[in-house]
Amino acid sequence: MDIKILLQAFNSPWLINPEHAQQYALFAARVIAGKEVETKEESTKEYAWAVNAAGKRIGSMQDAVESGVAVLSLQGAVMKYDTCGAAGTQTLIQALQAANDNPAIAAIILQIDSPGGAVDGTEAFASAIKNSAKPVVAYISGMMASAAMWIGSAASLRVASSSTDIIGSIGTMAAWNDYSGYLQQLGIKQHEVYATSSTHKNLPFREANGKNAEGANNYEPLIKTWLDPLNSVFHEAIASNLPEADKSVFNGATYLAKEAKSKGLIDKLGSFSMAVNEALKLAQATTAQAATIPALIQNNHTNMKWTKLLAFIGIGTAISSAQDIKLEDTQADSIEAALAENETLKTDLQTAQDSLAAITADKVKLQEDLQAANNRITTLELQDATAPKTAVSKQEAEPVATDAAEMEFQKELFAKL
Repeated sequence: MDIKILLQAFNSPWLINPEHAQQYALFAARVIAGKEVETKEESTKEYAWAVNAAGKRIGSMQDAVESGVAVLSLQGAVMKYDTCGAAGTQTLIQALQAANDNPAIAAIILQIDSPGGAVDGTEAFASAIKNSAKPVVAYISGMMASAAMWIGSAASLRVASSSTDIIGSIGTMAAWNDYSGYLQQLGIKQHEVYATSSTHKNLPFREANGKNAEGANNYEPLIKTWLDPLNSVFHEAIASNLPEADKSVFNGATYLAKEAKSKGLIDKLGSFSMAVNEALKLAQATTAQAATIPALIQNNHTNMKWTKLLAFIGIGTAISSAQDIKLEDTQADSIEAALAENETLKTDLQTAQDSLAAITADKVKLQEDLQAANNRITTLELQDATAPKTAVSKQEAEPVATDAAEMEFQKELFAKL
């Protein structure tokens, strides 16, 4: 057995359906106990081939003719490396890229029968599917759970083969067996010694295994340090890929196909040929949309690189790599940068327009206040003009001058009254 497989199985977290985790745990127990296990190298089973529009097998992907459909197989535990005859996620990513690079392939079927598996490699494969230039349809033929659910959620469409297919298990768990008692029976005593400053090295697992001052199993550090953060990443990926999914699916439950469909985890139930037909429909729709756009860009992953340019042109979906495009990368990069700068200028303009609107509003308010003041002055003047005046004799009204200048001033004032 490849040592990389054992290391991944024993030393990394898994996203897997609990029932299958127990089965793999029994196998792991045999390995640890030194009992005989099958170690013969098994060649990786066929994991990629091509079918025609009717779903009939053509041969390898290299044998595909125009509008062929590539089929990739994800079976058994999800692993980063090839194991037990099944292709690992690294190999499947390479096959996915080969399907995108083959002009005779129009769409891709990801055939899934998996309870989940290792976290390592799952996110990378899901991202590759989501960013595929050609549409990917996930076809469930048995189970799509946990890590496999994450991968399948990234597809353009999900089709279950039967009402008895098991789907879901969107949750994170940890399970292990404590072999310390068994090792002691064998006369083996395990010692763990840590450097003085390595106070937190393996702390969650030490606490969970009762290797603390109290000698009690404390699972909280493992939950907070590993399980909860991994669970959040898992949930965020599903929510992004399946925004219409019922919120109840995040409790980790599994569902039969019909209920999974009602909860938004899959789209359809049908045969393999129906899944092929759906994949080709998506391919035709993508090609039709791309055909309405001027042939500008020569790049297999255009939709991932020049997002602003594509948004400006008016497309948000993948462009087929077979598209005949002629604009150089440097030219497209320049356009992308110019569009980004234009967005900044538009933001600045909007800010200036908002400031001008605020100033205009202040000006209108001042004008209204001024008009109100003028109206008040006019009202007071009218009241003063119509008010009765008390008659006084000239002698009483005439000011008494203290000197010539003061007398002159009082005369002028009196004349104005």
